Amino acid sequence: MLRRLLQRSPIISVRGGWGCGKTSGIVLCLLVNARMHPDQSSLLIVDTADRYRSVHHPELEKWVCAEEFSSRWTWHSTDRKWEAPNGHIIWVRSYFRPSTRSSSHNPLEGLNISSGLVVIDEAQTMSQEVATKAIGRVRTGQPCMIICGLPVQPSWWVDMAEGAGCSPLFYTSH
Repeated sequence: MLRRLLQRSPIISVRGGWGCGKTSGIVLCLLVNARMHPDQSSLLIVDTADRYRSVHHPELEKWVCAEEFSSRWTWHSTDRKWEAPNGHIIWVRSYFRPSTRSSSHNPLEGLNISSGLVVIDEAQTMSQEVATKAIGRVRTGQPCMIICGLPVQPSWWVDMAEGAGCSPLFYTSH
Protein backbone atom coordinates (compact mmCIF):
# COMPACT_ATOMS: atom_id res chain seq x y z
CA MET A 1 0.00 0.00 0.00
CA LEU A 2 2.71 2.45 1.00
CA ARG A 3 4.78 1.84 -2.13
CA ARG A 4 1.76 2.56 -4.30
CA LEU A 5 0.90 5.65 -2.27
CA LEU A 6 4.42 6.98 -2.79
CA GLN A 7 4.09 6.25 -6.52
CA ARG A 8 0.78 8.16 -6.34
CA SER A 9 -1.24 5.36 -7.88
CA PRO A 10 -4.73 6.79 -8.48
CA ILE A 11 -6.55 3.76 -7.01
CA ILE A 12 -5.02 1.37 -4.51
CA SER A 13 -7.49 -1.47 -4.15
CA VAL A 14 -6.93 -3.96 -1.35
CA ARG A 15 -8.98 -7.10 -0.83
CA GLY A 16 -7.77 -9.02 2.20
CA GLY A 17 -8.91 -11.31 4.96
CA TRP A 18 -9.35 -10.53 8.62
CA GLY A 19 -6.05 -9.83 10.36
CA CYS A 20 -3.95 -9.42 7.21
CA GLY A 21 -2.89 -5.86 8.14
CA LYS A 22 -5.29 -3.67 6.19
CA THR A 23 -5.91 -1.29 9.11
CA SER A 24 -2.21 -0.99 9.97
CA GLY A 25 -1.43 -0.33 6.31
CA ILE A 26 -4.12 2.33 6.15
CA VAL A 27 -2.80 4.09 9.25
CA LEU A 28 0.79 3.97 7.99
CA CYS A 29 -0.28 5.49 4.66
CA LEU A 30 -2.30 8.22 6.37
CA LEU A 31 0.61 9.18 8.63
CA VAL A 32 3.21 9.17 5.85
CA ASN A 33 0.89 11.25 3.68
CA ALA A 34 0.40 13.68 6.56
CA ARG A 35 4.14 14.09 6.96
CA MET A 36 4.56 14.66 3.21
CA HIS A 37 1.75 17.23 3.00
CA PRO A 38 1.88 19.71 5.90
CA ASP A 39 -1.05 22.11 6.31
CA GLN A 40 -3.21 19.98 4.02
CA SER A 41 -5.86 17.34 4.65
CA SER A 42 -6.79 13.73 3.95
CA LEU A 43 -9.93 11.69 4.56
CA LEU A 44 -10.61 8.36 6.25
CA ILE A 45 -14.04 6.85 5.58
CA VAL A 46 -15.37 3.81 7.42
CA ASP A 47 -18.79 2.23 7.40
CA THR A 48 -19.83 3.05 10.97
CA ALA A 49 -18.73 5.29 13.82
CA ASP A 50 -18.65 2.24 16.10
CA ARG A 51 -16.15 0.49 13.83
CA TYR A 52 -13.99 3.62 13.77
CA ARG A 53 -14.04 3.84 17.58
CA SER A 54 -13.28 0.15 18.12
CA VAL A 55 -10.80 -0.55 15.28
CA HIS A 56 -9.33 2.52 13.60
CA HIS A 57 -9.08 4.99 16.48
CA PRO A 58 -7.07 2.64 18.74
CA GLU A 59 -4.73 1.85 15.83
CA LEU A 60 -4.24 5.54 15.06
CA GLU A 61 -3.63 6.27 18.74
CA LYS A 62 -1.02 3.50 18.91
CA TRP A 63 0.88 4.96 15.96
CA VAL A 64 0.62 8.67 16.77
CA CYS A 65 1.67 8.04 20.37
CA ALA A 66 4.82 6.24 19.20
CA GLU A 67 8.10 7.99 19.91
CA GLU A 68 8.58 8.92 16.24
CA PHE A 69 5.44 11.05 16.32
CA SER A 70 6.05 12.38 19.84
CA SER A 71 2.36 12.25 20.85
CA ARG A 72 1.85 15.71 19.41
CA TRP A 73 -1.13 14.66 17.34
CA THR A 74 -4.48 15.87 18.64
CA TRP A 75 -7.86 14.19 18.31
CA HIS A 76 -10.76 16.65 18.02
CA SER A 77 -13.81 14.50 18.74
CA THR A 78 -16.39 17.19 17.98
CA ASP A 79 -15.04 17.77 14.47
CA ARG A 80 -13.99 14.12 14.05
CA LYS A 81 -10.48 14.94 12.94
CA TRP A 82 -6.87 14.24 13.83
CA GLU A 83 -4.50 17.20 13.67
CA ALA A 84 -0.78 16.66 13.14
CA PRO A 85 1.94 18.90 14.56
CA ASN A 86 2.63 20.12 11.00
CA GLY A 87 -0.98 21.24 10.53
CA HIS A 88 -2.16 18.26 8.46
CA ILE A 89 -5.75 17.22 9.18
CA ILE A 90 -7.09 13.68 8.83
CA TRP A 91 -10.87 13.94 8.60
CA VAL A 92 -12.75 10.86 9.82
CA ARG A 93 -16.23 10.11 8.54
CA SER A 94 -18.57 7.16 8.66
CA TYR A 95 -20.51 6.75 5.46
CA PHE A 96 -24.09 5.85 6.02
CA ARG A 97 -26.87 7.33 3.98
CA PRO A 98 -30.43 6.24 4.69
CA SER A 99 -32.25 5.14 1.57
CA THR A 100 -34.82 7.85 2.25
CA ARG A 101 -32.19 10.58 1.67
CA SER A 102 -30.84 11.62 -1.71
CA SER A 103 -27.16 11.06 -2.46
CA SER A 104 -26.61 14.83 -2.33
CA HIS A 105 -27.13 14.53 1.46
CA ASN A 106 -24.08 12.57 2.52
CA PRO A 107 -21.58 12.85 5.39
CA LEU A 108 -18.77 14.08 3.11
CA GLU A 109 -20.43 17.34 2.09
CA GLY A 110 -18.37 20.41 2.90
CA LEU A 111 -14.99 18.68 3.18
CA ASN A 112 -12.04 19.82 1.07
CA ILE A 113 -9.28 17.22 0.79
CA SER A 114 -6.20 19.16 -0.24
CA SER A 115 -3.55 16.39 -0.12
CA GLY A 116 -5.57 14.26 -2.52
CA LEU A 117 -5.62 11.16 -0.29
CA VAL A 118 -8.94 9.46 0.41
CA VAL A 119 -9.04 6.15 2.29
CA ILE A 120 -12.13 3.95 2.37
CA ASP A 121 -12.18 0.92 4.66
CA GLU A 122 -14.77 -1.85 4.90
CA ALA A 123 -15.75 -1.23 1.28
CA GLN A 124 -17.76 -4.47 1.19
CA THR A 125 -20.38 -2.76 3.40
CA MET A 126 -20.81 0.21 1.05
CA SER A 127 -21.60 0.83 -2.59
CA GLN A 128 -19.40 2.53 -5.16
CA GLU A 129 -21.32 5.72 -4.39
CA VAL A 130 -18.93 6.35 -1.49
CA ALA A 131 -15.92 6.44 -3.84
CA THR A 132 -17.71 8.75 -6.27
CA LYS A 133 -18.71 11.16 -3.52
CA ALA A 134 -15.26 11.01 -1.88
CA ILE A 135 -13.30 11.78 -5.05
CA GLY A 136 -15.55 14.79 -5.51
CA ARG A 137 -14.11 16.24 -2.29
CA VAL A 138 -10.49 16.17 -3.53
CA ARG A 139 -9.02 19.58 -4.29
CA THR A 140 -5.76 18.66 -5.99
CA GLY A 141 -4.55 17.47 -9.37
CA GLN A 142 -3.16 14.18 -8.01
CA PRO A 143 -5.93 12.27 -6.25
CA CYS A 144 -5.08 8.94 -4.67
CA MET A 145 -7.73 6.62 -3.27
CA ILE A 146 -7.01 3.61 -1.06
CA ILE A 147 -10.01 1.30 -0.88
CA CYS A 148 -9.93 -1.79 1.36
CA GLY A 149 -12.39 -4.58 1.95
CA LEU A 150 -12.83 -8.24 2.75
CA PRO A 151 -12.50 -11.01 0.14
CA VAL A 152 -16.13 -11.08 -0.97
CA GLN A 153 -17.83 -11.11 -4.33
CA PRO A 154 -18.69 -8.85 -5.93
CA SER A 155 -15.85 -6.46 -5.04
CA TRP A 156 -16.72 -3.14 -6.64
CA TRP A 157 -13.45 -1.55 -5.47
CA VAL A 158 -11.39 -4.25 -7.23
CA ASP A 159 -13.42 -3.78 -10.41
CA MET A 160 -12.99 -0.02 -10.13
CA ALA A 161 -9.20 -0.32 -9.83
CA GLU A 162 -8.93 -2.77 -12.70
CA GLY A 163 -11.09 -0.49 -14.84
CA ALA A 164 -8.63 2.33 -14.15
CA GLY A 165 -5.63 0.13 -15.06
CA CYS A 166 -4.49 -0.30 -11.43
CA SER A 167 -3.61 -3.81 -10.23
CA PRO A 168 -5.45 -4.74 -7.03
CA LEU A 169 -3.61 -6.06 -3.99
CA PHE A 170 -4.81 -9.38 -2.55
CA TYR A 171 -3.86 -10.61 0.93
CA THR A 172 -4.89 -13.61 2.99
CA SER A 173 -5.22 -13.98 6.72
CA HIS A 174 -2.56 -16.73 6.77
